[in-house]
Parts: sequence; structure tokens; C-alpha cells
Amino acid sequence: ITEVRIKLSYRSEKGNLLGIASVTFDNCLLIKEIKIVEGRNKNIFLSMPCRKVADHCPECGCKNFIRAKFCNLCGLELLGNRDQYDQKTGRPLLYVDLIYPLTQEFRTKLEQMVINEYRRILELETANLKGE
Repeated sequence: ITEVRIKLSYRSEKGNLLGIASVTFDNCLLIKEIKIVEGRNKNIFLSMPCRKVADHCPECGCKNFIRAKFCNLCGLELLGNRDQYDQKTGRPLLYVDLIYPLTQEFRTKLEQMVINEYRRILELETANLKGE
């Protein structure tokens, strides 16, 4: 990991998004939109870039979010039960990760570097606001 950039998120009362990270690997690969999220018990973790699960309208072929009730293009009413399910949890898949670490060791290293940079940037921002 050659560079980590953080864009802080100034969250509302409901939001748990702390920031967005961009990580560069060996000065030749950039991964953007890694979310820095605060969990229920105040722990901080990363959410990898993902996309909404979609399927195609049987009438016009337009892509629609899996939970859409009507086609975005032709307005056809779409069938209700089009969900795909996670084999481990049995829950509907609404989002699919585009990029993810293959080993726990690498995930831990990535999380540590991004979270440490987030905390450093947050300290700088706090110091700037106080006028130090």
C-alpha cells in the first residue's frame, strides 16, 4: 500500500459513514470508494466498494434494482419475488462487493492503515477547527 487518501464525511445524526478512502497499491492500482463506517458498538470497520444487485426487465431488457416494483424504462410491473439469497445467511442479496480482500491477514492490514490515516486526518481537522 503506497498511499491512503481520506475524505471525511460530516455525518448527520442518523449516519454512520465516517469517511471515504482511496487506496493506492504499488503506485499502479487505485481502489476508490472504500467506506469507513462506525458500527453499532462504536467499532470502526471498512465497507468495500459494492453495487446494487439488478436484473433485466422481461419486456424491454432494461436493468432494474432487484427490489424495484416497476421497470425504469418501460414501466412494466415487475414480479415481486426476484431476490437472490446469500447461501450462508439466507438473507436477500441487495448489494454485491466488487472488490474484497482474499485473506484475513490482508484485510486486517488494510483496515489498520486506512483507520490510522482516518484518525490522523480527523486529528488535523479538529486541530484546524480549534485554531491550533
